Amino acid sequence: MIGEHRGRPYLSLVVPARNESALIARTLGRLDAVLAGAGIDYEIVVSDSASTDDTAAIVSKLANPRVKLVRNTEAGKGRAIVTGMLAASGDCIGFIDADLEIDAGFILPMLEAVADGADFAIGFKATGDPARSLHRRVATICYNALVRQLLGTPFQDHQAGLKLFRASCIRPLLPHVQSTGWFWDSEVLFALHRARARCAEVRVQTTQQRTTNVSFLRVSCELLVSALKLRLARRYPRHPGVPVPVIRSSG
Repeated sequence: MIGEHRGRPYLSLVVPARNESALIARTLGRLDAVLAGAGIDYEIVVSDSASTDDTAAIVSKLANPRVKLVRNTEAGKGRAIVTGMLAASGDCIGFIDADLEIDAGFILPMLEAVADGADFAIGFKATGDPARSLHRRVATICYNALVRQLLGTPFQDHQAGLKLFRASCIRPLLPHVQSTGWFWDSEVLFALHRARARCAEVRVQTTQQRTTNVSFLRVSCELLVSALKLRLARRYPRHPGVPVPVIRSSG
């Protein structure tokens, strides 16, 4: 069975959370239901990203022995993910966005992919996903197409909010990734691709969990600027050898 392990959790799942008091209890309940129901030995690491609401207090009051809370004094999704991963103890380490736009059920086929030999597994959203607005879908398609051109990566979706990694694969990279914000995902995927790590992509579906005031056009432009800077910086040399093909599945 996936997840059986001696002495420590097999899966450590980081939930980066900034001002998520309205939904964090529900999110943790859903994650518990999926992972415990599948018989996985797991821990959940809630990485509070300098929240100004009661997110941390709510997590503490739940007193769930499978949940760790780490707190960051500075905001930033990438920073929160790294802090959570450094506190994790599993052989497989990943993260999922706190709003569960991608449902926790998709963790299971991604774990299967890692168990079958992938170094990491990432979700990719269907381009026609009706749960996402047209402008979000267009922004996602354009961003990923341009990043593939700029960075030479083969991935369908660099920014989907569910990714799992072998701990032995991701831990050595953590000190080198410089992005502390939204671009963290793309930089990590670029670094893993350069290192010839084996990737499995799993098609996911999304549900609209909440409205947002984030300008996806502005964020996409900022991400593209970061991608251009990363290309020019040449921080991750290309490892010699034949490129590793990406394995894609329908979930």
